[in-house]
Amino acid sequence: MRAREFLKEIDFAHALVDLTSSQQDIVIQNSNVIGNFNNRDINYFHDGDINIYSFIGDTIDALIFLQGNVLHAMKNYTDNNGLVYALMHYIVDIQGKTIMLRPSDALTKDGIIWMVSQIHRKGFNITDQDGGEIAPEQLKKEWDSAIDGAAGPTGIVISESTRAHTLRENENSMMKYDMFGLYCKGQVR
Repeated sequence: MRAREFLKEIDFAHALVDLTSSQQDIVIQNSNVIGNFNNRDINYFHDGDINIYSFIGDTIDALIFLQGNVLHAMKNYTDNNGLVYALMHYIVDIQGKTIMLRPSDALTKDGIIWMVSQIHRKGFNITDQDGGEIAPEQLKKEWDSAIDGAAGPTGIVISESTRAHTLRENENSMMKYDMFGLYCKGQVR
């Protein structure tokens, strides 16, 4: 059975229910390690337009689920803060991908809190669908007034930060020194 059939119920952020063991098994067994962030492997699962980036321990610790380049889900299943940010950083700044939320996409309460905090933090380049600046307080008000199901006018585009080029260069130079699973800084010993 295809993964998309198991994953169709995923929604945003911490309100996302836990994946069943069969859902986790499909993602874990069909994921490949594509990178590393703070000594943790970043796993990638691909099925058609479904792209899942995750940290996997005994189970899935955190994930970002994209359909094409549209954010469909993000969740940290652990108490280890920053895992979703690390995955987003890898996708956007290291891989150079752009992630979108359409005006009709619904964020949970945790999702809007996370998005507003990222806009304040300025870690990523976050704009509206026309490339304009987003006022975090205005986005929160729009979300509050859309609770009855009506979509607001703002789409969200998350793209690489101004430091992305430097981060990619650092990532590439670190990869040169990956010997036997160990990273050496500056020179091979």
